[in-house]
Amino acid sequence: MRTRPTESTPADQRKKYEAHKTANEAVKQLRACKQYFTAFVIAFALLEDRVRALDFVARQQGVVPPPRNVRQTQNWREIVQRLHKSALLELDLRNELMNLVDMRNKAIHSAHYNLNSVDDPHVKRVVAAQRKVAKIVRKLVKNGPTK
Repeated sequence: MRTRPTESTPADQRKKYEAHKTANEAVKQLRACKQYFTAFVIAFALLEDRVRALDFVARQQGVVPPPRNVRQTQNWREIVQRLHKSALLELDLRNELMNLVDMRNKAIHSAHYNLNSVDDPHVKRVVAAQRKVAKIVRKLVKNGPTK
């Protein structure tokens, strides 16, 4: 059962930190072993978590308007667009996030035909985007809204 983010305890946060640390280490190890498809999937999961965390924190702090419906809190494109419109994501990062989700969808749907469709440059792009979004989340949590 998933707990709602508002019910997060310090112990929950520590567990999540350890899970992220382990997942990031797994991405490094998988890249070293040239297991790029698996590294890409895990890296994208980390990226998605950070984008959703940014959306949650931004909504909680009133930086982005509350969604009109549940779909807007679940759909990747809706989230990214909302964060961009609220000036939390620059256009280049917004475009990269949209491109990466398309890449992820194509890679996942073609995986049963070609596991080699993902290479290290693809993983590097996801990792770079994840770091950028994580930095924005940390800044927003630390400093609060800048508007």
